[in-house]
Amino acid sequence: MNYTYRLFDSVSSVMMAARRIEKRGLMCKIVPIPREFSSDCGVCLRTNSTEESSIEEILRRAGAAISGIHRKDAV
Repeated sequence: MNYTYRLFDSVSSVMMAARRIEKRGLMCKIVPIPREFSSDCGVCLRTNSTEESSIEEILRRAGAAISGIHRKDAV
């Protein structure tokens, strides 16, 4: 399975994005930022890559300020 990791500028932005996605019935998870994406000790939003277009639309409409998007295969 492939995952998409979305990085935000704040924890509150991650939480807002997660609420919006879950409200629409899609799956997401707040996880620590993988080291290969950032040295910050923060959190990011992990989603299933198969729902990419729906999630992008939800976050665009919400005005979410995404600071980075990375894709990674599940381990």
